[in-house]
Amino acid sequence: MYFNVGPLALKYILQCGGSGYFRLRMVMFYLSNGLMHQVVRAPEFSNPAFLVYSREKDSPELQQGLTILRTLVNEEADWSQHWESVPLESALIL
Repeated sequence: MYFNVGPLALKYILQCGGSGYFRLRMVMFYLSNGLMHQVVRAPEFSNPAFLVYSREKDSPELQQGLTILRTLVNEEADWSQHWESVPLESALIL
């Protein structure tokens, strides 16, 4: 089985078992409650994000957006509970 959408893969694994690579923020709840575990010595990957904008088009709105993005990136948020509305049945790939 192959998923290219993290929330669907997570839901499937929680229901049926298995393994996968997930963002730590997405599975933090499940790790801390013993529902999932990290595989020892498994490779770890970073997932950088880049924002490109023109300095010539600077504006107060752009600066506000950049400030908000920087704040969000630095927060230690738990994303694991944001995916309950994703229907597993609609995305199974056999």
